[in-house]
Amino acid sequence: MGLKLLHTSLPKLGLIVQGKLESAEKEVFLDAHGWQLLDYSAKLSYKPTELTKSFVVDIEDRKVSSSFTDNEDTLNLNLANTEITQGEFIGWLDQEYHQSDVTQSDMIGFLAKIINNLLQNPKLTLTTLISNKYPLASATQALIQTYRKQASTQGYQETLFDNDSEVLTTYDYSYELKPVNYPARSPYYSGRHEFKKHYYPLIEDLKASG
Repeated sequence: MGLKLLHTSLPKLGLIVQGKLESAEKEVFLDAHGWQLLDYSAKLSYKPTELTKSFVVDIEDRKVSSSFTDNEDTLNLNLANTEITQGEFIGWLDQEYHQSDVTQSDMIGFLAKIINNLLQNPKLTLTTLISNKYPLASATQALIQTYRKQASTQGYQETLFDNDSEVLTTYDYSYELKPVNYPARSPYYSGRHEFKKHYYPLIEDLKASG
Protein backbone atom coordinates (compact mmCIF):
# COMPACT_ATOMS: atom_id res chain seq x y z
CA MET A 1 0.00 0.00 0.00
CA GLY A 2 1.29 3.43 -0.89
CA LEU A 3 4.50 4.43 -2.59
CA LYS A 4 8.00 3.48 -1.61
CA LEU A 5 10.05 6.24 -0.04
CA LEU A 6 12.18 7.18 -3.03
CA HIS A 7 13.50 10.39 -1.51
CA THR A 8 14.40 11.21 2.06
CA SER A 9 14.55 14.96 1.66
CA LEU A 10 13.31 17.91 -0.36
CA PRO A 11 15.43 20.91 -1.30
CA LYS A 12 14.72 24.18 0.45
CA LEU A 13 14.69 27.61 -1.10
CA GLY A 14 18.11 29.23 -1.07
CA LEU A 15 19.36 32.78 -1.64
CA ILE A 16 22.66 34.22 -2.72
CA VAL A 17 23.33 37.05 -0.27
CA GLN A 18 26.60 38.97 -0.68
CA GLY A 19 28.01 36.06 -2.65
CA LYS A 20 27.10 33.47 -0.02
CA LEU A 21 24.39 30.81 -0.15
CA GLU A 22 21.81 31.22 2.63
CA SER A 23 18.65 29.33 3.50
CA ALA A 24 15.54 31.45 2.92
CA GLU A 25 14.69 32.09 6.57
CA LYS A 26 13.14 35.12 8.21
CA GLU A 27 16.47 36.07 9.81
CA VAL A 28 18.00 36.34 6.34
CA PHE A 29 15.18 38.59 5.19
CA LEU A 30 15.75 40.84 8.20
CA ASP A 31 19.50 41.04 7.56
CA ALA A 32 19.02 41.65 3.85
CA HIS A 33 16.64 44.52 4.60
CA GLY A 34 19.11 46.04 7.07
CA TRP A 35 16.89 45.69 10.15
CA GLN A 36 17.66 48.55 12.53
CA LEU A 37 15.27 49.20 15.42
CA LEU A 38 16.33 52.83 15.70
CA ASP A 39 14.97 53.47 12.20
CA TYR A 40 11.44 53.12 13.59
CA SER A 41 9.25 55.47 15.59
CA ALA A 42 9.56 55.19 19.38
CA LYS A 43 6.10 56.58 20.04
CA LEU A 44 4.07 54.15 22.08
CA SER A 45 0.29 54.31 22.37
CA TYR A 46 0.20 53.31 25.99
CA LYS A 47 -1.71 54.69 28.95
CA PRO A 48 -0.60 53.50 32.39
CA THR A 49 -3.38 52.91 34.88
CA GLU A 50 -3.51 53.96 38.50
CA LEU A 51 -6.44 51.67 39.27
CA THR A 52 -4.36 48.65 40.10
CA LYS A 53 -4.99 47.08 43.52
CA SER A 54 -1.34 46.69 44.37
CA PHE A 55 2.13 46.95 42.95
CA VAL A 56 5.68 46.21 44.01
CA VAL A 57 8.71 47.35 42.08
CA ASP A 58 12.10 45.91 42.89
CA ILE A 59 15.06 47.08 40.85
CA GLU A 60 18.50 46.43 42.29
CA ASP A 61 17.02 45.93 45.78
CA ARG A 62 15.24 49.29 45.73
CA LYS A 63 11.49 49.04 46.24
CA VAL A 64 8.51 51.27 45.55
CA SER A 65 5.36 49.62 46.86
CA SER A 66 1.78 50.41 47.80
CA SER A 67 -1.61 48.71 47.99
CA PHE A 68 -5.27 49.67 48.29
CA THR A 69 -8.63 47.91 48.16
CA ASP A 70 -11.01 49.93 46.02
CA ASN A 71 -11.20 52.85 43.63
CA GLU A 72 -11.88 55.33 46.42
CA ASP A 73 -8.43 54.58 47.77
CA THR A 74 -6.75 54.98 44.37
CA LEU A 75 -3.18 56.16 44.79
CA ASN A 76 -1.99 59.16 42.82
CA LEU A 77 1.26 57.62 41.60
CA ASN A 78 2.45 60.91 40.14
CA LEU A 79 2.82 62.24 43.69
CA ALA A 80 4.85 59.25 44.90
CA ASN A 81 8.63 59.35 45.09
CA THR A 82 11.15 56.81 43.86
CA GLU A 83 14.90 56.44 44.23
CA ILE A 84 15.12 54.62 40.92
CA THR A 85 16.58 56.77 38.17
CA GLN A 86 15.41 56.88 34.58
CA GLY A 87 18.68 55.29 33.46
CA GLU A 88 18.26 52.41 35.91
CA PHE A 89 14.70 51.84 34.75
CA ILE A 90 15.80 51.76 31.12
CA GLY A 91 18.52 49.28 32.11
CA TRP A 92 15.91 47.02 33.69
CA LEU A 93 13.74 47.21 30.57
CA ASP A 94 16.76 46.33 28.44
CA GLN A 95 17.20 43.11 30.45
CA GLU A 96 13.56 42.26 29.79
CA TYR A 97 13.86 42.90 26.05
CA HIS A 98 17.03 41.00 25.15
CA GLN A 99 16.79 40.30 21.41
CA SER A 100 19.36 38.41 19.36
CA ASP A 101 18.77 40.60 16.30
CA VAL A 102 19.01 43.96 18.10
CA THR A 103 22.23 45.27 19.61
CA GLN A 104 22.15 46.40 23.23
CA SER A 105 23.07 49.95 22.27
CA ASP A 106 20.19 50.13 19.79
CA MET A 107 17.76 48.64 22.30
CA ILE A 108 18.76 51.06 25.05
CA GLY A 109 18.52 53.96 22.62
CA PHE A 110 15.06 52.88 21.51
CA LEU A 111 13.83 52.37 25.08
CA ALA A 112 15.19 55.77 26.10
CA LYS A 113 13.23 57.39 23.28
CA ILE A 114 10.06 55.59 24.35
CA ILE A 115 10.42 56.70 27.97
CA ASN A 116 11.28 60.27 26.97
CA ASN A 117 8.26 60.43 24.66
CA LEU A 118 5.94 59.10 27.37
CA LEU A 119 7.28 61.62 29.88
CA GLN A 120 6.37 64.44 27.51
CA ASN A 121 2.85 63.86 28.80
CA PRO A 122 2.54 66.20 31.81
CA LYS A 123 0.17 63.73 33.47
CA LEU A 124 2.86 61.04 33.65
CA THR A 125 5.93 60.71 35.85
CA LEU A 126 8.72 58.18 36.01
CA THR A 127 7.12 56.71 39.15
CA THR A 128 3.92 56.02 37.23
CA LEU A 129 5.83 54.21 34.49
CA ILE A 130 7.86 52.17 36.99
CA SER A 131 4.74 51.07 38.83
CA ASN A 132 3.31 49.87 35.52
CA LYS A 133 6.56 48.32 34.32
CA TYR A 134 5.14 44.94 33.30
CA PRO A 135 2.25 46.29 31.16
CA LEU A 136 4.74 48.78 29.71
CA ALA A 137 7.14 45.94 28.94
CA SER A 138 4.40 43.97 27.15
CA ALA A 139 3.29 46.98 25.12
CA THR A 140 6.86 47.77 24.06
CA GLN A 141 7.59 44.17 23.10
CA ALA A 142 4.45 44.14 20.96
CA LEU A 143 5.58 47.35 19.23
CA ILE A 144 9.04 45.92 18.51
CA GLN A 145 7.50 42.70 17.17
CA THR A 146 5.29 44.75 14.84
CA TYR A 147 8.34 46.58 13.49
CA ARG A 148 10.23 43.29 13.10
CA LYS A 149 7.41 41.81 11.02
CA GLN A 150 7.32 44.93 8.85
CA ALA A 151 11.07 44.71 8.24
CA SER A 152 10.89 40.98 7.52
CA THR A 153 8.05 41.46 5.02
CA GLN A 154 9.93 44.22 3.23
CA GLY A 155 13.11 42.14 3.25
CA TYR A 156 11.15 39.19 1.83
CA GLN A 157 9.93 41.29 -1.08
CA GLU A 158 13.34 42.84 -1.74
CA THR A 159 15.27 39.57 -1.45
CA LEU A 160 13.00 37.36 -3.55
CA PHE A 161 11.53 39.70 -6.13
CA ASP A 162 14.11 42.37 -6.94
CA ASN A 163 15.49 42.22 -10.48
CA ASP A 164 18.94 41.24 -9.21
CA SER A 165 17.71 38.59 -6.74
CA GLU A 166 19.46 35.21 -6.92
CA VAL A 167 17.04 32.51 -5.78
CA LEU A 168 17.43 28.76 -6.17
CA THR A 169 16.50 25.44 -4.65
CA THR A 170 19.34 23.49 -3.11
CA TYR A 171 19.95 20.27 -1.22
CA ASP A 172 22.56 22.15 0.80
CA TYR A 173 19.51 23.12 2.83
CA SER A 174 16.83 20.46 2.83
CA TYR A 175 13.73 19.27 4.61
CA GLU A 176 14.05 15.72 5.85
CA LEU A 177 11.02 13.53 5.13
CA LYS A 178 10.91 10.96 7.89
CA PRO A 179 7.93 8.73 8.76
CA VAL A 180 8.59 9.40 12.45
CA ASN A 181 7.73 13.06 11.88
CA TYR A 182 4.20 12.18 10.76
CA PRO A 183 3.48 8.72 12.18
CA ALA A 184 0.23 7.05 11.19
CA ARG A 185 -1.87 5.98 14.15
CA SER A 186 -3.82 2.77 14.30
CA PRO A 187 -6.28 1.59 13.22
CA TYR A 188 -4.76 1.70 9.74
CA TYR A 189 -6.70 1.86 6.49
CA SER A 190 -7.65 -1.60 5.24
CA GLY A 191 -10.09 -0.81 2.42
CA ARG A 192 -9.94 -1.89 -1.21
CA HIS A 193 -8.75 1.40 -2.68
CA GLU A 194 -5.07 1.49 -3.53
CA PHE A 195 -3.55 4.91 -2.97
CA LYS A 196 -0.99 5.63 -5.67
CA LYS A 197 0.15 9.08 -4.53
CA HIS A 198 0.48 8.53 -0.82
CA TYR A 199 4.06 9.14 0.26
CA TYR A 200 4.25 7.11 3.45
CA PRO A 201 3.54 3.36 3.43
CA LEU A 202 0.95 3.39 6.24
CA ILE A 203 -2.34 5.28 6.02
CA GLU A 204 -4.57 5.95 8.96
CA ASP A 205 -8.15 4.69 8.87
CA LEU A 206 -10.31 7.12 6.88
CA LYS A 207 -13.51 8.49 8.36
CA ALA A 208 -16.38 10.34 6.74
CA SER A 209 -15.85 13.18 9.20
CA GLY A 210 -12.27 13.69 7.99
